[in-house]
Amino acid sequence: MRVTMPKVSDPDAELRSELVDLGGVELSELAILGDSAFSHALRRVREEADNPPHSVAGFEAVI
Repeated sequence: MRVTMPKVSDPDAELRSELVDLGGVELSELAILGDSAFSHALRRVREEADNPPHSVAGFEAVI
């Protein structure tokens, strides 16, 4: 399978997105979101970053 990138007609064109750019925002600053689903997801990401889960994926092939 071959994957190719679509051609851009103007390489200097500004890319637009509906996504919010949180690149310069600290996760701790997002506490102002209150009890939203987004804040719950961010809290989980922070907790997993501080205490990574000890899950291991494995595969056993039996013939």
